[in-house]
Amino acid sequence: MRLVLPLAILISHASRSIAQDSGSAAYQIIHTETTDFYNAIWYVHGSDTIVNATLATIVITASSKSRSTARLYDKLQRKIIKTYPYARAAADVMEMYEKICTIVTDSKERAKLLDMAEEEMKKTFEKDLRKLTISEGVILIKLIDRETGRNSFEVVQELKGRFSAFMWQSLARIFGHNLKNEYDAIGEDLQIENIVREIEDGFIPVEKKYVNPFPGYNFQTEK
Repeated sequence: MRLVLPLAILISHASRSIAQDSGSAAYQIIHTETTDFYNAIWYVHGSDTIVNATLATIVITASSKSRSTARLYDKLQRKIIKTYPYARAAADVMEMYEKICTIVTDSKERAKLLDMAEEEMKKTFEKDLRKLTISEGVILIKLIDRETGRNSFEVVQELKGRFSAFMWQSLARIFGHNLKNEYDAIGEDLQIENIVREIEDGFIPVEKKYVNPFPGYNFQTEK
């Protein structure tokens, strides 16, 4: 079994390595952070921001605690592999709709398009989504938050109106998740983020899902 360790992903904006010569200015510490996964120090040198990080040592042994942690992480990975394709497909539909709205400005026509997209998503995915467990449903909501770049409540409220957003909010609470909660890639949802990054980088293969949200629709620029 391939074990993926939940280490934090540290991104450095530095364009050069950390090296000082006798003629260079001193590096100024602007921030430090210590977590269970790493110790990090942020420096500023000229126009560069540099992160110097030391990852925590993680030892996998035959102890029950380590094996239990590994099993839980693998279980989370399987749930993400199962739900990520739906979140990505939903984000693709959202992106298509937003692009179309730059052409179609009539509010009634936009509402018609949104209903069309919703119906196609339902026909394509509803049967599969009804089979999700509660924990998989929570992960799917989190992944939609991540993929759309905004929290789900804001997206639904913007596109469907206050009453519909309220209904979706109530539904999500059945799954134990508040749609107003934002995806937290460096906190609560760090392990999810690590796994999704591996999917995006091609290390973990997932099935692609696709839906044509506007079948047979002829888009024309309004006069």
